[in-house]
Amino acid sequence: MEKRGSTEKIRYDFDTTKCCEVKIDTGLWCRSTPNEFRSWKGERRIVRWNKDEMIIEEYNGPVYYMGSNKIDKSEPKYGYAFLHDVDPRAQYSRQRQTEHFTIK
Repeated sequence: MEKRGSTEKIRYDFDTTKCCEVKIDTGLWCRSTPNEFRSWKGERRIVRWNKDEMIIEEYNGPVYYMGSNKIDKSEPKYGYAFLHDVDPRAQYSRQRQTEHFTIK
């Protein structure tokens, strides 16, 4: 049987065990998953702890399209980089009655 779809392993150019944070348009830093971190088109940083000291490293690596290893070369703006402007996560999530937001 032939394999189809996502057969290549997702590439991470940073340490995924550290705390990944992205800066949203309101100026707040929010924790994100490594998959969201690599696809964020905005400021990114990696936070690690050395005993009681917080060490912050700005991250200026490539921005990948969500769910792929293709590098996004479009204009920088806040938000995620989606291939063909389609969010691959949307097919797996449904809005619950208690939620007041949707993925866009």
